[in-house]
Amino acid sequence: MTEARVVIRIFWLCGLMLISTSVLSAPPEVVILGTQHWPPYQVEQNNQLSGIAIESVVCVLKRMQQRYRFVVKPWQRIQNEVANGQLDGFFSASQSHDRDLFAVQSAPFIRQRWVFYLLKDSLIAPDISAIKAQAKLAARQNSNVYRWLANNGYRIEAAPNDAEALIGVLHRKRVDAVMENSTVFEYHLNRLGVGLNGFHQVINLEHNLGVYFGKPFVKKHPEFLERFNRESDYCSNILG
Repeated sequence: MTEARVVIRIFWLCGLMLISTSVLSAPPEVVILGTQHWPPYQVEQNNQLSGIAIESVVCVLKRMQQRYRFVVKPWQRIQNEVANGQLDGFFSASQSHDRDLFAVQSAPFIRQRWVFYLLKDSLIAPDISAIKAQAKLAARQNSNVYRWLANNGYRIEAAPNDAEALIGVLHRKRVDAVMENSTVFEYHLNRLGVGLNGFHQVINLEHNLGVYFGKPFVKKHPEFLERFNRESDYCSNILG
């Protein structure tokens, strides 16, 4: 092969590599994210979405100048569809090992605090060690809170479907304590006209929320998550 042909072939290969990289790194035309009705983070009313998390996620995507679409479905179904590549991601979600198997979490940028709640007349001391040793607990079914309690040796006696049912099992003393996202728990207390003064609150940990993007999506758009994380700093309700 002549030197001229070698040079032409090298340029042709380099051009092909650049085209392939450009196609691979192209931003998605539309990002489709699944979410659930989970007040006050995500609120669906009259086919309109609002809430703390909706505002934060929209803020990031607008800063990226990224077109998006949100779909609302049952929480477990959403995660299955992300795992299967039918959806690009889901929110609002805290980190868990199970989710890490099929998706990659963004940098957390939405505040979440997990708190134990006991009735004021409880005979169990408002202390994490006493709760773990003595309390019968409840947590929302299929939630990351439930999995965390189960994985960390707590005694779970009830798993209602939503936060208001969780408040109900505690009031009826079916359990000694519940653990829930404090923002969600207090939102539903207000809806029910119940004050916080009837409860002991024991802060367990901060487990902040982000967006999980499916591994097929991240592989197809390798630069997207870095851009998303960079812009999320400006839309965070954790910082400051």
